[in-house]
Amino acid sequence: MLTTAIVQETRMGHFDRALSLGMILLTIAFIFNLFLTRLQQGGGARWLQS
Repeated sequence: MLTTAIVQETRMGHFDRALSLGMILLTIAFIFNLFLTRLQQGGGARWLQS
């Protein structure tokens, strides 16, 4: 959904909104990858319990 919103905002000429949505998408992806990396390295169970 975010990628569709980014494309629509870009087509309407709202580049600042498109960039903001892109940064939000990148942040979500980074947090998700960090979570999965910690989980895979075995520290995930300890991280989830705290």
